[in-house]
Amino acid sequence: MAAGACGRSDERTFSSVEQAVSIAFVQLNYATPQSSVSTVSVPFKATQSAGNLNVVVVGWNDTTSRVSSVTDTKGNAYQLAVGPAAVPGALTQSIYYAKNIVAAAAGANTVRVSFTAAALYPDIRILEYGGMDQLSPVDVTASATGSTSTSSTPPVATTTSPDLLFAANTVATWTRGAGSGWTNRVITTPDGDIAEDRIVSTAGSYGSSAPLGGPGPWVMQMVAFKQTASAPPPPPTAPTNLAATAASSSQINLSWTNTSSTQTGVKVERSTDNVSFTQIAVAGATAVSYPDSGLSASATYYYRVRATNASGDSPYSNTASATTQSPPPPPTAPTNLAATAASSSQINLSWTNTSSTQTGVKIERSTDNVSFTQIAVAGATAVSYPDSGLSASTTYYYQVRATNPSGDSPYSNTASATTSQFVTPPRPALVQNLSTYTNRDGEAGNDFIVNLPTPTLANNCLILALTNAYSPTRTILVSDDKSNTWTAGPHVDFVANNETTTIFYALGVAGGSQKITIHFDASIYDVHATVSEWTNIATAAAANGSSGASDVASPVSAGSFTPGNNDANGGNLIYQHAIAIPGVGALGNLTSTVSGVTAGAGFTLASANRQLASISQYTIQTTAAAINPTLTVTQGSGTDHFNTIAIAFKAAAAGTAPASGIRIQNMQHTFHPWPGSSTVNLPSSGNLLALTAPVNTGQDAITSVRDSKGNAWTKVAGESLDSPQVWYAVNATPGSDLTISFNVANNTGIIVIAWDIAGASTAPFDKFTEATGAQAHAGDDITNAPLITPSTAHGLVIGLVNEYTGPPTSMIGAGYVADHVYYAGETDSSLMDMGDGTAHIYNSDTSQLSFGWHQTSHPPTSGWFAIAVAFKSGP
Repeated sequence: MAAGACGRSDERTFSSVEQAVSIAFVQLNYATPQSSVSTVSVPFKATQSAGNLNVVVVGWNDTTSRVSSVTDTKGNAYQLAVGPAAVPGALTQSIYYAKNIVAAAAGANTVRVSFTAAALYPDIRILEYGGMDQLSPVDVTASATGSTSTSSTPPVATTTSPDLLFAANTVATWTRGAGSGWTNRVITTPDGDIAEDRIVSTAGSYGSSAPLGGPGPWVMQMVAFKQTASAPPPPPTAPTNLAATAASSSQINLSWTNTSSTQTGVKVERSTDNVSFTQIAVAGATAVSYPDSGLSASATYYYRVRATNASGDSPYSNTASATTQSPPPPPTAPTNLAATAASSSQINLSWTNTSSTQTGVKIERSTDNVSFTQIAVAGATAVSYPDSGLSASTTYYYQVRATNPSGDSPYSNTASATTSQFVTPPRPALVQNLSTYTNRDGEAGNDFIVNLPTPTLANNCLILALTNAYSPTRTILVSDDKSNTWTAGPHVDFVANNETTTIFYALGVAGGSQKITIHFDASIYDVHATVSEWTNIATAAAANGSSGASDVASPVSAGSFTPGNNDANGGNLIYQHAIAIPGVGALGNLTSTVSGVTAGAGFTLASANRQLASISQYTIQTTAAAINPTLTVTQGSGTDHFNTIAIAFKAAAAGTAPASGIRIQNMQHTFHPWPGSSTVNLPSSGNLLALTAPVNTGQDAITSVRDSKGNAWTKVAGESLDSPQVWYAVNATPGSDLTISFNVANNTGIIVIAWDIAGASTAPFDKFTEATGAQAHAGDDITNAPLITPSTAHGLVIGLVNEYTGPPTSMIGAGYVADHVYYAGETDSSLMDMGDGTAHIYNSDTSQLSFGWHQTSHPPTSGWFAIAVAFKSGP
């Protein structure tokens, strides 16, 4: 140690080394909106420390949207680490980071990801790490896509140690866990995408992986981040060779040579007197040029630059100057201005530019061709403009002129157009609805056949809400007799109670579709279907957002979501389905009786099966906005929890509305296991109501029927004690809240079907017939059961058969519709529709009709009793 010195003998070595801070995971959060959105915000919920590293994973389920920006409320600068990587037509993912972040209190910093267009089902994961390099944290990256049952990236060689390896995926299936040696930080719900990490102490070759629930499209990316390095580098050296060149009357281009490898940017300063300089920009670390625009013409400007990094600024470069060019003359006038009405609220303009020096085109509008008002300034090269938000059936006049810094051109010619008459956008409308009962545990089967009451009309939409026993490997195939394409939409799983609910839909269906077949991967129980037909739904790409939940108590909320904007075409149909899930194999075995069903505000009930607590409701949302579909189910002393799904479908001028005449609008199957009074909800809008039970009148009599609207109910007169039963109410007062109550005597269990019928005559009852017989052999078809000859054409005839060897599988003859649900494996005791048959036919003329019933080979043979009732159509 030199004389007079003090301190440590190893002072130089000691002071130049900064102790590395250990890499540490701090916190995470995520957001998974279940719709198409343009922005997603995710807050950091805990305190953030200055100097840490933020990592943002952005995944979404399309390849058309792009990330336009990643920002946060604290102003941290985010950079792209890797991506975007995409599976064509399916998935896209990128990983961003912000280094050396500023401190933030708990919940005070929110990350905002914006897309160029609404992204489908984005999955945003944000994480914070400590101990990371604050200057240049990214070491190496890797990225891969595939469709196997394991997502992975290829190995890459790291260059420093230790490194934080961070990996994430976006998948079409779901992720089962982290890869070997990795730590699972989060698997998002419900998307099933992972964020995982590991710390490696030595440089080497590393890749990432994560096992999936099955094969399917995936994107996986990995970023190796460096630990906090030694002390920051010194300030950079000064740039050299600064030059300034006038590019126009309003722009000077700068260029220079960088001399430092540690700079993080280049500060650009400008002066008009070569004395007082003002910083006008900070160019990037590797930038060697800068365009300075918005300047005055024929003016001299002076410039200097200096490099910068975290340790400070370099000395200034040399000073350079340039004089902007003289301004160009004002532009010449555009020509050929034309105006064309595009709709009731928009006129499209077009013109021809005649100047090469213009910087824009000013557009003016008038309603009297005298007083004009400027409404927009189009770009320099624009040759068209859509003027929207106009009044219908109104004439508008237009003139345009080009502009640049020297002034405006003369006006173009004047053009005019008249907007078209306003046409009210179409509203989706319910055409028909059907709600089945269910088969319990011990009554399993497959290939469930559900016949719509009325053949579909061309280009309408079918929605199937299906509930069935849950399995993680369950596969379901829905088909119909017209080969329409059925799409599996959103689903929710109530795993604890072993039930799943799925929305299927078919768009632009063929006219005459009626027989729907539901096939499962194995025989199954607890199958319940609600099917509805709608008109004025888009025939392609109609699904427009959804939400769903399981294990939900009443009021039953599907959760808030924002449908895609379809306002110009009439908005969206919002359809919600909910069903009680009492327990394993126990659909309909409710904790207590349902005493009321109430639609949500602005919603209308489409179906309300009290015995299953299966409810559907809908509304038309003409202006896209966040919506939380909710309905209320009132029960007695105990309450059940529900599966529920809400889905939006785009309105469109499509499909076919029903013609006049008699038709079935709503049909509901219910099972009643006890004697005494029972009540069903039947949302109705028709003028004829019916209640049918294909049971022995003397054994299981319905003794009385009444409803909440005070309609008068009549039992078909003259039925024998052995015939099935038909009750009806003519000129009925309908209502979406209609309830029907009836009393059953000596009942050991009957299926009752409630009918809502529109277009009936004001005196609709025509006639009834009945017949009886017996099968000679097990499985023999039942024919002429019964015969009936309607008195008028274009009516509705309902037939019922009561037997003890059923169930019937289908009907004999064209036009007869089996209303009972049949499935492979069904027995006489199945609660789906028991062993009895219900059918109907729309009679086109007054020819004799014969109800015939195909049978299973279910022994033994037995007697049967049948009835047919004819109703007349209105005008």
